[in-house]
Amino acid sequence: MFPFQDKVAHFVAYAGLAVLWGAYWLRRSTPSFWKPYLLVLLISSFIYGTIIEFLQAQITQSRSADPYDVVANTVGMFIGATAIFYLRSKVGLNNKV
Repeated sequence: MFPFQDKVAHFVAYAGLAVLWGAYWLRRSTPSFWKPYLLVLLISSFIYGTIIEFLQAQITQSRSADPYDVVANTVGMFIGATAIFYLRSKVGLNNKV
């Protein structure tokens, strides 16, 4: 297809996950509680992405670990989380997502 399509797929998947997680978080918490959410999201996505990359290198024979996948995952989560909270403030989603 095109170069780095795997990284784009990682980015899109994790951005989508962040939007879904953000929508859930907004329904369950106060609107001003986004900074801790963003920190938890980034840390957890980094840990999860790192573990998945490590395991795919160790457990499977057909896959290899790529640290740039972890970067794409983390950037996707950050952009997705930022987008949902930006939309919340701009279109008034506050707990009505």
